Amino acid sequence: MKGTVVRLLAVGLLSLAARTAQAGVSVEVDTAKDKSLLASFDTFTSSCSGGIDSAVDVQWNSSLFRSSSTGTTSQAVVIVSLRYVNTCTGDSLMMSGFSLTPNGTVATDLSKGHVDAVVPVSTDPDFSPIMTATVNLSLDFTATGPLATIRNNDTSRGGGVITIDRFSTSSRPATATGSANATLPLSTGAKFVNLIGSSSLSASIGKDASGSVTIIKKTK
Repeated sequence: MKGTVVRLLAVGLLSLAARTAQAGVSVEVDTAKDKSLLASFDTFTSSCSGGIDSAVDVQWNSSLFRSSSTGTTSQAVVIVSLRYVNTCTGDSLMMSGFSLTPNGTVATDLSKGHVDAVVPVSTDPDFSPIMTATVNLSLDFTATGPLATIRNNDTSRGGGVITIDRFSTSSRPATATGSANATLPLSTGAKFVNLIGSSSLSASIGKDASGSVTIIKKTK
């Protein structure tokens, strides 16, 4: 599962946001500004004849501008995508979701950051039965390198959500540690699972982003 995250700054300008609806699909194009946190994790545990693998991607933006018929609002957002494969039970879950009420902070010099949130996630609504869970997330970020300007053209998908990032940002590479857990709907029954068992594969702390975030969500 490929890591993704967005952070986009429209340097003091209006946000470019639009929401459209098609049959069974909602498409939202938002502009974000200011700070961001990105992390990707992959944890493998050897067990039974194979093993258990969980991969988690986390994306946080401090200010997401969203437009609707009632006007434009700005709020923080965190997007979580996960893949959980358990060869012991035969389960293979891909889930995603987002929360508009995360708690996130980033130091002015991008030396460190933190995000915690409670994020509802679900599987793809095109495939019954639709399964849901809630991810409890708490991550600490520590910068490991100097500031650089990067451009990102990235797409991540999981559950019924596709996130497309088109942005440039000033960011520092980082390491993320912490916890992400959920009670997953496995075939053998609901089970509490720690989804993160080590530090991040990759992470970054960013600011002054410019670009767009497109969220395509199945609404069946």
